[in-house]
Amino acid sequence: NYHAKRVEKGIKVRILSRKKFKNVMAKWHGNPGMAIKYISQKFPVGAFIFKGHVLTVVWGENPSAFIIKSAQNYESYKAFFDEMWKKAR
Repeated sequence: NYHAKRVEKGIKVRILSRKKFKNVMAKWHGNPGMAIKYISQKFPVGAFIFKGHVLTVVWGENPSAFIIKSAQNYESYKAFFDEMWKKAR
């Protein structure tokens, strides 16, 4: 249901994922407005960057998440993501 609503609203998504999860992520390929690239680098957390916010998810047995609304934090994470996006395949 999420993807249908996202497409309806014209929201595009870019995802960076580790190469080892390519088979898991493959099911999302082909969704309209979604692009996925793969990297070998491991990240300590998941980050969702959107509209001046950064949602950080720490995965594990008991996952936790928090959102920071900060233009400076958003710009820093977005610049990092964009740089990684250029390097990814």
